[in-house]
Amino acid sequence: MDITTGWHPQGYHFTYDEAQSAAMRAAAHLFRSGGVLPAPMPTTFVFGRKALLDVDSMDYGGSFGMAGLDMLQTAYQYGSRLVIDPTRVDDEVRGPVVRFADRNTHNPYTPTTQIDFDWKKGHLKIDSPFASAFTGSLDESAEFAASGVRLADVNIIDPPGSAEPIAAKNFVTFSLYSTDGNPLAAARTASLLLVSTSFNTGFALDEKGWAKNGGSTPVLVSRVGATIQSPALTGMRYQFLDWNLKPLGDGLISDGSLRVPGELPIFLVNLSR
Repeated sequence: MDITTGWHPQGYHFTYDEAQSAAMRAAAHLFRSGGVLPAPMPTTFVFGRKALLDVDSMDYGGSFGMAGLDMLQTAYQYGSRLVIDPTRVDDEVRGPVVRFADRNTHNPYTPTTQIDFDWKKGHLKIDSPFASAFTGSLDESAEFAASGVRLADVNIIDPPGSAEPIAAKNFVTFSLYSTDGNPLAAARTASLLLVSTSFNTGFALDEKGWAKNGGSTPVLVSRVGATIQSPALTGMRYQFLDWNLKPLGDGLISDGSLRVPGELPIFLVNLSR
């Protein structure tokens, strides 16, 4: 519940945010398992003594000059590697770059065929044999060719008093991902993420967009229901778990289709074969 209410963010705390934590959990599984291909030829940014020691390099937020600012956009498109080399004086960039100046025009970011980050359409989509993931406002459905997964029939239930009702925007974060290192088609265990957003009770922003009231408990979570279809789901057992990992229901998927009910406070869906 500890959030920054002043002008400068002193820290961001996700301890009580089940929507954020669920998404971070899924991302961690994908990262650790190698479920998404890395960028094939990442750009290397090399910084020498001047960038490290010269007083002119100590401008807060701009310590590495324009090359440093270019790293973020470049990482999204090509991947980035950082080398600190005190044996040289100046800096060097090895590989293609998306300039900081182009941050408002470069779109979409497609570091591999498995990742599509289209910020103009407002979504991030991942489609690999190991995972299907989508974050953004969903029109009607999302199809994932590499894994044979389909996300459809999404409905979002906003709790009374939510600071920003999200149902009309149909904003969802979804992922179905293997947890045993096998592609989804052969996975013995997998997990499913389906969340939207949450706010503290009484949370409010001022006219400048800063938090004027951090709010308090209870946390108001917008729940998500949806139908997930995939041949890989056939024969798997599912278990719905809440924020405290207490079971909310279970069953067997016999027809490759699982309906996740938005009426339940689901934090995680575990799948096993």
